[in-house]
Amino acid sequence: MVTRVAVAILRKKAIVVLVISVATMSVAAEVMTRIFGYSDFPLYDISDDIGYIPRPSQNGFFQRKNDWYFNAMSMPTAREWQPDISPKIFLIGNSIVMGGNPFPQREKLGPLIERGMVSGRIIWPIATGGWTQLNQFAYLKANAEKINSADYVMWEYMSGALNRKTEWKGEYVFPTQRVMCAFCYLFRRYILPRILILNENNELPVSGLITREHVIEFENIINTVFSRNTHRGFIWLYPTAHELTIARSGREWLPERKEIEAVATKEGLRIVDVAKFPQWDTHLYSDGVHPTNEGNEQLAKILATEMMKDGL
Repeated sequence: MVTRVAVAILRKKAIVVLVISVATMSVAAEVMTRIFGYSDFPLYDISDDIGYIPRPSQNGFFQRKNDWYFNAMSMPTAREWQPDISPKIFLIGNSIVMGGNPFPQREKLGPLIERGMVSGRIIWPIATGGWTQLNQFAYLKANAEKINSADYVMWEYMSGALNRKTEWKGEYVFPTQRVMCAFCYLFRRYILPRILILNENNELPVSGLITREHVIEFENIINTVFSRNTHRGFIWLYPTAHELTIARSGREWLPERKEIEAVATKEGLRIVDVAKFPQWDTHLYSDGVHPTNEGNEQLAKILATEMMKDGL
């Protein structure tokens, strides 16, 4: 009888110790997640027209070291929009332009391009992770009165980007609110997909066959928003690592090249194919799509050089 009572007491103590240990580790994990800045990420607004967009006028420090900013127009820059500055130069794209959490602001594409130029020009980025051309069209239309008659544009294009717009992918990709449990978010967002080999949390844009309707819309947007300068800029074609390998084998990596080149020719833009630059290589990708720090620097040099060819 005494032995049974003793065993029961030991079991209860073990359960209490286990509960306390789990609670302590959970609190410690939560505190450490917040201390190291893993919960300091941008928030987004869901939009019927655009799909989703970074909430305006916010900033932070992911991991306490990578600063990020969005101005009042949701541009990924600490500068507030200044319409009187000339020339107005726009850098349009997706996460390749925005940079995301892995980079501090100064190491993102726009600031790197500015530092690579001798003219001291200001680059205005319009970009969000996952955006296709159609998300960008919607943004440009919504802000047409503010950014109309731009002087110069560098517009990123990835294969299939004239298929459809990317819709909001949920709280674990484009969060709309601060989380109650930062460690739970960190685990669900970054750790669990790697354990289970899931691809559901990626920020990649949707792709597919392009449509004639969207090609025409591309032409119209360029014609109405970017219509002032003789040297209007260029469309830069950005390949994935797999597409770059295809290009280096002598094959065509962009199925809709003829359509994009026709748009560029009609609207007075040049085509800059990143795959044709020998300094661009597969080791410059971090995950097969996004550039490494060195990749960002090389890409910025390519784009800055192309801008200076137009006298900017």
